[in-house]
Amino acid sequence: METKELMMNVVALGILVVTVIVNVCIQLGTGVIYVFWIEHAVIMFLMVVLFAILISSSLAIPVTKSYLDLKYNKKFKVAEKECSNSCNTSITRKLRNDLMRYWMMAHTCNPQFVTGRLATCIASGAFCLLGAMVLAEAILRSYLMPWCFTFCNGESDYRWSTTLILVTQSVAVGGGTIGPALRWFIAIKFMCPKKTNKSYKIGFSSVEKYWVQILRQLKDCPLNLRISGRHGRKLVHNAKNKALDLCILIQKAMNGGKEATQISYTTFGETESFEGFEGVQKFDSEQVPSLDFEEPPNSWALPVVTLTSIAIAISNTDFHPVKELIKCVNEGLKYIRVIENNLDIKRDLTNIRKAAEVVWAGVDLHYRWLDVELLEMAVQGRSLKDIISELSDIAKNKFMELRKNDVSFCLSSSPSKWPLKVLAANSMYRICQTLLLTTDNRSIDCSKVMFERLTAMISDVIGACLTNLQLAITMECHQSTIEQREECVRHAFHLLGEAEKILEILSCQQLMSSNPQKFACINEWRAVTREKDQQHFKSSPTSSDSDFSISSDLYLNID
Repeated sequence: METKELMMNVVALGILVVTVIVNVCIQLGTGVIYVFWIEHAVIMFLMVVLFAILISSSLAIPVTKSYLDLKYNKKFKVAEKECSNSCNTSITRKLRNDLMRYWMMAHTCNPQFVTGRLATCIASGAFCLLGAMVLAEAILRSYLMPWCFTFCNGESDYRWSTTLILVTQSVAVGGGTIGPALRWFIAIKFMCPKKTNKSYKIGFSSVEKYWVQILRQLKDCPLNLRISGRHGRKLVHNAKNKALDLCILIQKAMNGGKEATQISYTTFGETESFEGFEGVQKFDSEQVPSLDFEEPPNSWALPVVTLTSIAIAISNTDFHPVKELIKCVNEGLKYIRVIENNLDIKRDLTNIRKAAEVVWAGVDLHYRWLDVELLEMAVQGRSLKDIISELSDIAKNKFMELRKNDVSFCLSSSPSKWPLKVLAANSMYRICQTLLLTTDNRSIDCSKVMFERLTAMISDVIGACLTNLQLAITMECHQSTIEQREECVRHAFHLLGEAEKILEILSCQQLMSSNPQKFACINEWRAVTREKDQQHFKSSPTSSDSDFSISSDLYLNID
């Protein structure tokens, strides 16, 4: 809650408190309320005290949030240094330990967690409990000792509704008292522990097993009930066992539902040597002439979406691999979004990422790239070269048309700010032209070979993007407001559970740079790869630019 909203709520509550107190005082002075004077006075006094406590707590919250945020940032830097020093453990275990630290920091720095443990909030629990006891005392006295009070004679016009109002308000008071009272009792128990109590250290990963063990111990223990008949004792004992069996079953089912779900759309080859994700460099050639003076930057998602669209258009009649490909790409894009949301700090690629989302919505739901029906192109029986050339021409024409008619295109200061359809058309044009330039006649006449090539490119781009997943999971933990940080850490835990296997495999690969943030953007990846290829070309001049191997360390398993 922001400071402005907090102030408005406090003012609104203050108006309500003053109104209630003035109303009760008027009724006491005019004789409308002529019984339970002491109880009304005590309740009004408690209302004033609780409101004063609320004001003092509210004044401390903005400063407390700033202090907690500052302390969190300092502790986060210390935790990062400690995490970087632990190099002997596996990447998933290291990341799990790091997330455990981040979660503990985020949880203990949560303003709600800290505010609930302030002395003022704990004291409010005692006053709330006292107010509930005063209400209970008044109700019990009115029903158990009616001769002590002189009520009005006759029947009230409200009849049964007064009893309903009394019950409803009593339930509301009881429900509102439980939370503050429990905080007060916990504080007392913490400040005055019993010497006989023993502390048990339970790891976070074994909490579920601990509760199952406790339930089994309760099942084994006999009940301390004095029931005379043997059949009665047996019936109660069996009922207890059945109830605990049900609780154990529910607990195990909840644990099973929390098991990590591994992502299944990518698998790695069994190659011992690492050749790099060649498709990241091969899907867009520098030999393709630009449609404008400047070229927009690429995102991870847009090439994947465009390559998938081309794969659908050349699929001919065999549509089963296409369905599997779309399913796999859909899973991959889920993690690409996480990576781009966390690593695109400057938000330079926001428009390009939106273009990928718009294009993918049509491809995934309708097999349509913008307004082009991809399935119709696939079943027309034309050659692959004609299909790719037609897609290239359509993209070029759309680019020119939008460039001519769209005013925002002319007013945009940067290519990354181009309209969404312009960015999608430019990507389709460049990738289609690259395929026409770098594919030999034999490959372009074979649908299966071309589909495998496109699949390998998609796999390489997704695999290269997933190398940033570890950094994205770490960034997920602290790129948010202090109130949302704990939820972000939980989401990071969920991502780690899904991608644990892929992280283990990627940890075995050696990247071209020791700086992981250098590969957060696909443009930086391509620049580093291009520089490495130029150095390799100088050392081995027999290498050919047009060669492309569809075997890769990462491929899509669509069998």
